[in-house]
Amino acid sequence: MVGLISVIIGGPHAANSAGGFGTGNGLAGAIFALLLGLAGMVLGGLVLSRSRRTT
Repeated sequence: MVGLISVIIGGPHAANSAGGFGTGNGLAGAIFALLLGLAGMVLGGLVLSRSRRTT
């Protein structure tokens, strides 16, 4: 859930930020939040699918 929230918040922020990296508008942080959020969602999905597997 935290990964999904990170993607939801980081996406619009990255789209609305003007300028490039190092301008103080948070573009690098928004991209970092998107990447970590996506990684968290993938890992969470893998853990969920592995926990539901029957042996």
